Amino acid sequence: MNRKDANLVLRGRIVTLRNNGLSIRAIARDVGVSPTTVLLWIRRWEESGNLNDLPRPGGPRKTTPAEDDAIVRAAREQPLTNAMVIREDLGLEVSSMTVRRRLHAAGIHHRTPATKELLTERHKAGRYESCNIVKVVRSSHVTCNIWGWVCLHGMGDVFRIEGRFTAEWFARQDNLLVLEWPSKGTDMNVIEHVWAHMVNTWKMEHERTTPQLMAHINAQPVSHYASSLLRRNRMRHLRITCILSHISGEVAQSIPSS
Repeated sequence: MNRKDANLVLRGRIVTLRNNGLSIRAIARDVGVSPTTVLLWIRRWEESGNLNDLPRPGGPRKTTPAEDDAIVRAAREQPLTNAMVIREDLGLEVSSMTVRRRLHAAGIHHRTPATKELLTERHKAGRYESCNIVKVVRSSHVTCNIWGWVCLHGMGDVFRIEGRFTAEWFARQDNLLVLEWPSKGTDMNVIEHVWAHMVNTWKMEHERTTPQLMAHINAQPVSHYASSLLRRNRMRHLRITCILSHISGEVAQSIPSS
């Protein structure tokens, strides 16, 4: 309950006690105010039925509209300034609180940044206690650059490559003929199936180092797997050739002879 609401409750209690037949002095003693205050609010209630404060005209405004605009403009041009600096720069004969009220009315609020408590020696020592240390669990990601090849007769050897192994490396090899081939060409690129087979059979809970990963790669029977892929691609190519030949035949039959 704010101060305004508390005053209304007090004044309502004064009126209620008066209606119950208590005297002015008895009411003053009961609510803890002077008899003059009790009499004031009883008369106000009897005359107008209102217990709120009357509007107060207040003093004249200390700044002109032009000065108000100058205060707001100074704050927006220099966001890190404060009310005291603005008052001194503009030569205003008002208090810094008046300048601050003009800024607040314009929606400009300069708040004090929060301060962080510095760590004491006790805090630093407590951070390294065993109960506050979280063990770091190594991820299951293992990096191993390898190079392998596949041909018509099956899978070739797999070699480990030290360092980065990119397409630029192939471009620098004069003894290699680089073919234009889609790197992610699904069934078109047979070697991608070989890599997928190696990854799908990898047991990350048992093979967590690069030597273990190389041993896993060399132990995979990928030769038969690659050969079967090549046979399937040859059969797929044969089926596509037959379909195209059949379509060509139908197109030829549909063309009327002259």
